[in-house]
Amino acid sequence: ISVFNKTTAVVDTASGWTAASQSNYAFNIKLKSPGGTLYPADYEIRFSDAWVDTSSNGSPAKFTVWNLTEDKPSAFFFRDFNGDGIHDIGESMYIRETVEGVTLKTWEINFALPAPLMDTTWITPDSMVITEIPIDPIPPMAGDIFQIRTTKPFRSGDVFRFPEVVTAITFGPNETNSPYTYSLLQNYPNPFNPETTINYTLPIQSQHTLKVYNLLGAEVATLVNEVKPAGAYSVTWNARRFASGIYFFRLEADGYHNVKKMVLLK
Repeated sequence: ISVFNKTTAVVDTASGWTAASQSNYAFNIKLKSPGGTLYPADYEIRFSDAWVDTSSNGSPAKFTVWNLTEDKPSAFFFRDFNGDGIHDIGESMYIRETVEGVTLKTWEINFALPAPLMDTTWITPDSMVITEIPIDPIPPMAGDIFQIRTTKPFRSGDVFRFPEVVTAITFGPNETNSPYTYSLLQNYPNPFNPETTINYTLPIQSQHTLKVYNLLGAEVATLVNEVKPAGAYSVTWNARRFASGIYFFRLEADGYHNVKKMVLLK
């Protein structure tokens, strides 16, 4: 897993009017200058036909600003030159956030006339005339929503989750969809005195043995000799009556075998 932390910035391609909005104003989102703070949050400016909020300078507004990332309303500064309460072309507006008692100027949003359409007229197969066709501007209306999307670095308390996805598994005639494989894990503790634990797994029901041998290869203990279903198992060996030294434990099951070394240290 590779993780790349991002710096805070506006994502212009993801910002703008929602599909259900009627306004066609062009827009520009930038950091409030001077003294603006890159604030890592997404926002919605929700327009209404009633006075629903108030700017930090006391101007009543027919819109609210909602911080989507932190799920809370945000304060804003709005200079309403024509007094209609709607953020319009030529009027300044920026979002304000309070962090640990300090008020921060963050993102400034400015609206502009919509870009004209381009009409192409061919004079000859090799030449053409491009004509700009003005578009009638539609100001924000009740129900319109303008979204601001940003990239965000990791913050304290963030959690990243991902699913484990299995795309395809093919099983042989004697295999099942068991989550296990044949495995023999290293004992713990190691070195040990006088007890140690050995873990192993079986993918299918198996007749198997787990035996202990000394350094000369002689069998000194049989820990398991039976049939068990697929699963994970744990066995404890108490070596109180054995001398200090190196021992080996071996798992055998349906053609599988594995050997590991352990040390009894008294």
